[in-house]
Amino acid sequence: MKEEDIIDRNKDVEHIVHAASNYGKDGDKYEKCLSLLVSTDIHGDADILENMITYLNGTDALDGGICLGDIQPMTYGDNDGTWYTDIVNTSEKNFYTVLGNHDIGVWNGYEGNGTDELAFDKFIAPTAEKIGITELTTPYYSITYDNYNTVIIVLNNYDAPDVTDENGEFVISRDNELYSQAQIDWFIQTLADVPTDYHVVVAMHSVGFVYTIVDSNFTHNNDDYGLEMQYPYGSNNIIPDIINAWKNGTALTESYEPVEYTDILPTLTVECDFTARGKGEFVCYLVGHDHTDKIMRCAKYEDQLIVSLVTSACSDYHVEHSDLPRVKGTKTEDALTVFCVDTEHRLIKLVRIGSNVTNELEDRTFIAISY
Repeated sequence: MKEEDIIDRNKDVEHIVHAASNYGKDGDKYEKCLSLLVSTDIHGDADILENMITYLNGTDALDGGICLGDIQPMTYGDNDGTWYTDIVNTSEKNFYTVLGNHDIGVWNGYEGNGTDELAFDKFIAPTAEKIGITELTTPYYSITYDNYNTVIIVLNNYDAPDVTDENGEFVISRDNELYSQAQIDWFIQTLADVPTDYHVVVAMHSVGFVYTIVDSNFTHNNDDYGLEMQYPYGSNNIIPDIINAWKNGTALTESYEPVEYTDILPTLTVECDFTARGKGEFVCYLVGHDHTDKIMRCAKYEDQLIVSLVTSACSDYHVEHSDLPRVKGTKTEDALTVFCVDTEHRLIKLVRIGSNVTNELEDRTFIAISY
């Protein structure tokens, strides 16, 4: 048993977490903003997930938690997933799960690849009560916080058709970033239904479109972790194009033809008109996958912010490309992030729980970013 738990080890940032989760005073009362505890790329590290739930349950300032995917050590078939769902279901607050590429599979020929439906049944369906959507049937869904005028939209980046060859292997490998027409249509309708004064966060595992780096203390500027994903729709600007139309209250009619697997993948179509609704309030994309902290902007639309967070797993293999030192049994064992949306001042606030000093001695305790 550990001498100190995650709450004891992070007493030095407790006051910062409480400050970040508030946006000001109304008379003698502090007004709170949405505050979620975020993990990503835990890759089978049950200790870190248990620490996360301990911190979430023991910190009043937090409203819920979210894991941004890559739950499994390597791929879908590594285990039955109950290690994850059993721990998540001990949370006393709502907890949301995003599917990562490793939760569905990776390259062809790797034993244990699955489908997004199977991954949903393994990791999300057993925790549906923690999501607060008991009738949930897909790995993409939305959560509305009426008291914070905020909507979290969870997307599934790996929504590929399950076409197999004569050997029973998937023709389209699991590490292709794809969206189905059904998910695109759902995303458009979900955005259309967002109340006009609500702010939107899009949570997904990875960013499949071109981005630029923003220099900040939450950006690993020397990152050399080049993950080779595949993008059958080329520049993959489908989601940013839709967000741009929604954010500006305009219409969009566009077709996206595949540049790979052209005999299998359909031409995706986007037909949306947000002119009657008016302009939308977009906060950011919240992602993991790259195993490093980065603040970024979409290259095509620079007003679309991206917050990418470091791997939460604490093993040499998973942290070797990170700039955060990690030692089991110490404060640096953890790399979790408090993510706050301050709609009053249009700020994203991040507070690092755990390892918050880089190898170059840069402080990564907190940051506030305008959106």
